[in-house]
Amino acid sequence: MPIIITADDFGYSAETVDATISCFEQRALTSASIMVNMPASERAISFAKQHPKFSFGVHLTFVSNGYEHPVCGAQQLPHLVSSNGQFMNSNVVRILALLRCLSVEEIACEMSAQLGKLRDFGVPISYVDSHGHLHKFAPFLRAMRSVLPRFGIRRVRGVQNVYLKPPR
Repeated sequence: MPIIITADDFGYSAETVDATISCFEQRALTSASIMVNMPASERAISFAKQHPKFSFGVHLTFVSNGYEHPVCGAQQLPHLVSSNGQFMNSNVVRILALLRCLSVEEIACEMSAQLGKLRDFGVPISYVDSHGHLHKFAPFLRAMRSVLPRFGIRRVRGVQNVYLKPPR
């Protein structure tokens, strides 16, 4: 059975790209999920195109820690972005997702845009996962069910368990 070792956030920053490339070169990784709309995305995408022996996915992004903004444009995603045009804070999105107050159509629109952007750069997409493991929440799952088949994507990386309190 092959073991897949993957890294998230490929493209988030120059430092993240450097560290991920170093891990690939040292054979510590077999895969990485690319954030398509971040400061170092172009460099991550360039590496992926030059190294087809590795597997690459899309690290779907719907929350912001300061840099993250949508591919679609804020006006198309009124329930996913804040007044500054960036995605909302992770905790806010999680609460809205649990309450099922997010638009599945808006999520699907942005998901399609992110997948399409990487596909259009010529990087084969092996799988998807999401920043902050949001794809475990119902609105994101519903959007994936409608979007992923259109891109021929059949793999979704499993999510981290939720830890509400640190272990003692």
